[in-house]
Amino acid sequence: FEVPLHEIEAEWEKTDIEDAGIITEGWHKAEIKDFETRRKDETSNPYIQWRFQILNSEFDGMPIWDITSLSSKSIWKLKALATASNLLLTKETPLVDQLYALVGRQVAIQIFHDEWNGQKRAKISMYAVAEAGNIKLAQAAEEEDEIPF
Repeated sequence: FEVPLHEIEAEWEKTDIEDAGIITEGWHKAEIKDFETRRKDETSNPYIQWRFQILNSEFDGMPIWDITSLSSKSIWKLKALATASNLLLTKETPLVDQLYALVGRQVAIQIFHDEWNGQKRAKISMYAVAEAGNIKLAQAAEEEDEIPF
């Protein structure tokens, strides 16, 4: 059932619409909700489009997406996501099984803002291990690398 747009009454100012829905820059705890494998065309490398959901903040429940290319030069990003979610990728287990094992896991994501087609949008720049009350960068275990939420 679809409601025609002209029948929806809006009670907010234009400025509310412009500012609504953008996750603030910085570190946020998120859950990996699902993924989809895609390919731009037959000659391009396949990629994974991830859907995350923000947890425990004023943006609780908001979705944010990220892309992981499956080219050999970009596989580091998939490894970083797996490391941040405490999953060890192995050559023995089929990749698709390992991707499904990431769904439901929690990670910390670093958000930054950029502009696309004149619109400000939130993007993920880095993954880290989410721990109670703080995060640790996946590649560093030193205390000085802890970043509080």
